[in-house]
Amino acid sequence: MLSKSLSTARPLKAARSQPAPAQPVAPPPQVPRAVSNLRTRGAENDVLRKIGCVLALITVFVRFTGIHEWIATYFGDTYILYLLVPPALLAMLASGGARRTLQWNLARYWLGFAAWLILGIPFSSYKMGSLLRVWGYLRTEFVMLFLIAGLLLTFTDLQRLMRVMFYAALVDVFMARFLQSDELRTRLELFTGTMSNANDFAAQLVLMLPFLLIPLLSRKRNLLLCAFSLLGLGYGLYLILRTGSRGAMLSLVALALVCFWRASAGWKITFSVLLPVAMIGLGLLLPPETVHRLMTLEDTDAPAYDPVSREAAESLDARKFVLQESLWLTITHPVFGVGSGEFMDAEASVAREKGRRGSWHETHNTYTQVSSEAGIPAFIFFAGALVSSFLLLRRLWLRSRNQPSNERNDMLRVAVIALSLSLLGFCVAIFFLSLAYRFYLPAMGGIIISVARVADQEWRQPPAPARSMA
Repeated sequence: MLSKSLSTARPLKAARSQPAPAQPVAPPPQVPRAVSNLRTRGAENDVLRKIGCVLALITVFVRFTGIHEWIATYFGDTYILYLLVPPALLAMLASGGARRTLQWNLARYWLGFAAWLILGIPFSSYKMGSLLRVWGYLRTEFVMLFLIAGLLLTFTDLQRLMRVMFYAALVDVFMARFLQSDELRTRLELFTGTMSNANDFAAQLVLMLPFLLIPLLSRKRNLLLCAFSLLGLGYGLYLILRTGSRGAMLSLVALALVCFWRASAGWKITFSVLLPVAMIGLGLLLPPETVHRLMTLEDTDAPAYDPVSREAAESLDARKFVLQESLWLTITHPVFGVGSGEFMDAEASVAREKGRRGSWHETHNTYTQVSSEAGIPAFIFFAGALVSSFLLLRRLWLRSRNQPSNERNDMLRVAVIALSLSLLGFCVAIFFLSLAYRFYLPAMGGIIISVARVADQEWRQPPAPARSMA
């Protein structure tokens, strides 16, 4: 038995004398696909991309301010966008920006929307009109998605983009002082540009005002910029109400409710005190006719001697009518719609068949504008892009709450807040406007993708150190 035990012990001793097997090295955590592709291509240091990035930032400022339209009004068309957009597009394509953009589901939804607009041209009630509308959308509006998401890749690019949006918001607010129409009565309107309509201008202000919060919420506050922010916010809110746009007013109510719901207990008390004071103050500053129009939110029998009430009531009647007609055209033309930009012609044709005059108004609802003119599939792509934007912003917000407080993380957190408020307010405002073929939503999608890409770079886990082989 002793010999047997010794014989069994020797292999154990030999086994102990052998070196321990090498521990497997823990693989580094997976990096998001967009980040890994970015690093392998070396696009961050691409000189061509950097040049395109500068052109894209200038384009963003020009488009969100409409400064090219001011110049065209006073000095004639200088073709600024033709000098900026084509070389920026070439730089984006040469540096792989299109592929980087389409790695995000948000961009794929917008691509599907644009593709369905193209497919619907042969089925339009007026093919040439739809062709021109779709071509203009692709050439000047849709490309903003790729210019921003394909060229702005780094944290420095994002910082510059947020500064551009802040200064563009300031310009949008204070340009009304110089571009307002001389016939200023009940509603504030601009005398030039695509935003000359009071409702459209109010929607643009709703979109841009949240970017004025950036200096106020930043880690390092500049007192001068904070003063401009507060002044711009106060004057901007006044201008939104001064336009008499009830849709924009409902957007402000929605934003106030969201801010109150998400705020801490201390901020809720502050909001409860400041909001009524601000409402009373703005109400005293506004003309009585504008206040009366804003308060007309239901269809009532307006007295004949009150032109403000009569105009407000007629506007409500017209909006309800075109909403019903756009829903009916959506049901009767569910696949490709009546054609991009052809709602007024289609509604007039239906009116002639029924023996009445056409209203010759747009849908005054971006969502039914898409469904009636481009079909239900286009609406699904359009709504999918918006839902994807909100989901991506929510994911970024939840991730930002788990990050340590420093200058870079705080800047990303502020960007997410500004984008969330901006997109929410604008989505409420366009429920009363026809802005389906404007650049705002594709551009906002590009900005959201840029923020998400930079956040993936900043918040990815560092690779685990290799274990010792000894």
